[in-house]
Amino acid sequence: MAILPTKILLIDDNLLDARLVKEYLSDYSNFKYDLATVGTLAAGKKIMGLTKFDVILLDLNLPDSNGIDTFEQLYIDYKSTPIIMLIGIDDEHLATEAIKMGAQDYLVKNQLTSLLLVRSIQYSIEPKKTEEKNEAANNTWQTTFDGMNDSIFLLDNEGVIIQANRATGNLLQNKEEDIIGKHCYKSVHHTDCAIEGCPYIKMKSSKKRETMILPLDDKWLEITVDPLFDNDGEITGAVHIISDITERKNAEVQIKRLNRVYALLSNINQTLVRIRNAEQLFKDVCLIAIGEGKFQGAWIGLFNYDNKLVNKEASAGFKCEFLVEELMNILISKSIKGGKHFISNNIEIDTKLNNEWKQRAQFCGFKSFAIFALIINNKPSGGFCIFSDELGFFDALEVNLLDEMSLDISFGLEYLVKEQERKTALQELIIAKEKAENADMLKTAFLANMSHEIRTPMNAVIGFSELIQKENLSSKEKNKFVELIKSNGESLVKIIDDIIDISKIDTKQMAIYFSAFNLKNLLDELYIYFSKIVISKNADAVDLLINISPEIDEAFFINSDKIRLKQVLVNLLNNAVKFTKKGSIKLVCELHKNKIYFAVEDTGIGIPAYQHKTIFDRFVQYSDTFVSRHFGTGLGLSISKEIVQLLGGKIELKSIVNEGSIFSFEIPFKKSLKELIINENDLAMSELDLTGKTILIVDDEESSFVLSKRILSESGASFEWAQDGEEAIELVKKNKYNFIIMDIKMPRIDGITATKLIKKQYPKLPIIIQTAFAMENEYNKALEAGCDAYITKPIVFDEFINKIAKLIV
Repeated sequence: MAILPTKILLIDDNLLDARLVKEYLSDYSNFKYDLATVGTLAAGKKIMGLTKFDVILLDLNLPDSNGIDTFEQLYIDYKSTPIIMLIGIDDEHLATEAIKMGAQDYLVKNQLTSLLLVRSIQYSIEPKKTEEKNEAANNTWQTTFDGMNDSIFLLDNEGVIIQANRATGNLLQNKEEDIIGKHCYKSVHHTDCAIEGCPYIKMKSSKKRETMILPLDDKWLEITVDPLFDNDGEITGAVHIISDITERKNAEVQIKRLNRVYALLSNINQTLVRIRNAEQLFKDVCLIAIGEGKFQGAWIGLFNYDNKLVNKEASAGFKCEFLVEELMNILISKSIKGGKHFISNNIEIDTKLNNEWKQRAQFCGFKSFAIFALIINNKPSGGFCIFSDELGFFDALEVNLLDEMSLDISFGLEYLVKEQERKTALQELIIAKEKAENADMLKTAFLANMSHEIRTPMNAVIGFSELIQKENLSSKEKNKFVELIKSNGESLVKIIDDIIDISKIDTKQMAIYFSAFNLKNLLDELYIYFSKIVISKNADAVDLLINISPEIDEAFFINSDKIRLKQVLVNLLNNAVKFTKKGSIKLVCELHKNKIYFAVEDTGIGIPAYQHKTIFDRFVQYSDTFVSRHFGTGLGLSISKEIVQLLGGKIELKSIVNEGSIFSFEIPFKKSLKELIINENDLAMSELDLTGKTILIVDDEESSFVLSKRILSESGASFEWAQDGEEAIELVKKNKYNFIIMDIKMPRIDGITATKLIKKQYPKLPIIIQTAFAMENEYNKALEAGCDAYITKPIVFDEFINKIAKLIV
């Protein structure tokens, strides 16, 4: 008689430990066994209720039970089955207590070997076998025969039933007298002859036990036939046993299914640890679902919250890809948003599904499917969809495990997202650091250059001032020195203006002020101004040319920012003059439909191609032996580029080394009426008559007071000096003044506040704000305070005289 395998139930939620137990059992070749594995105490109890096991291997620490209570719960219901505990080395005190309560044995996991495990199992089941033999020997045949739950009947040598137990009648739904004397095939199968594969017929030939698994109606039957021999070894009959193994078959299916899902979970978790790329992770998960999970299709998509669609990331096993794409955007988005799974165990009758889609799904061979939400950073972000060609494929236990799987995938994906965010942030930090370092180097170079740029004209101003003061100079020499002092002072103002403009650009405060002006007058003014500069610097070696479209005449007025446009053209012409030693410089202005084209063309040293893109950057100057002799802030082209953009255009460069450069730009324009304000003829200092007028000069710097007084000395006016706003307010209360020249930055009370207070009491008293601040916001503050005119330092004499003249009239 063949030895039946030992039936073992392993209750352990650790997949690795379960695998090791299986390997240890397999290593022992002489030991035959059937191993079933579950991960929870509840699952163990359920399968114990369905199937008989010879021995139980029990881990004390399970997801739904812990410690000695795990053993006690199982032992109460299944005392007859030996229990061997699998423990850690720290739990031996628990195992000892369990032994006292009735446990058969315990094994320490990290000390486990194949021999130790098999011997423990054999020793555990040996007492039970002995007990069963003794019990069989002590009971009579009939008691045993009738007490069996399985259907048992005796057959004679012809296959006729000669004796049957009570269970046979229950199984075949016949009375005992209706069974006795009939062939087994008539009673069991209701046929006139033996069925194909009949174990009785096979037993007659093999003279040993024959078994057959037979599906009958909604049950599974296991039919076993054992031969009976006489003393001569001849077959005299047989024992025919029919066992209803429906529950066992269902349990085996469940165990097989759980093992499949555990294998799926295990492989996916290994993939999550191994893969560090989201795209590859999705592909591998889908392939594992097909391979280990035995699904017919797997699909992963992520939800796009902008267009409200689910975008496919990976799939496997599909021949009807369109089917899943459509499903994702009809049904899965609802599940994803709720963060819950969706199960359909019968697509054909599921009322939640669109009929057309159901027909197409069945055409593709699918009968059930499930969707599991993927959660990233606590936000439903995608779905994992799996399809089966079996009805009712997803039961509650499997769905719970698959929910855990979706959580594992979500955690893995969340880690990858955070890792990518970390890498991106690090890369951005590196880029920001490099930019900061480059900016720091540029600013350092700029400050060094500014120091030189400021000190050079300042040296001339101070030096020639001392020469005029100390030396006995001729009138010609004095005039020359004065001209040099004025020229270098203007250079200092230009440097300061550039720095202010860059600050305005950085703080988004550079504004464009549109007004009507005559474009030709502006161009003629530039031509006259730079003609003098070209002649003074290059004698007859360079020609200054101007090329203006005929339409741009004395009647051609446009609406734009005259000051900023002039600033750009002055910067470009200054550079052309600086870098052109011979040849020509041409100022071009043409009409192009609704745009005006400007260009400054020169035959100078040119700029190499590799510097064309960077030449407009801040603090950048073309590095050349010739260029190095011409100093500058390196801000002019950068400022010009920003102004042109604010005017609605784009500045461009064409240049060839040793041939020349063309800086050009186009800006949109609108024709306009003539200037609303027509300037009166300028007055000379000698023409200003302020006889009998009293002027209050308010400034904390004595030099400014002296300068203003000296400028107006020939006008016949008398002067008083206040050193701050508070003193000015007191003097105005006591004395009568014809107008006030007011500085802004002063101690105690500043000029803006003093102007407001004075204007409140004496609104008709003219006040000229005079300041070293050149920002638009200071100008606006002065106007809001009520000033009548505004002039910036350094003072332009003619402008100063004319503003005073207009106030006195």
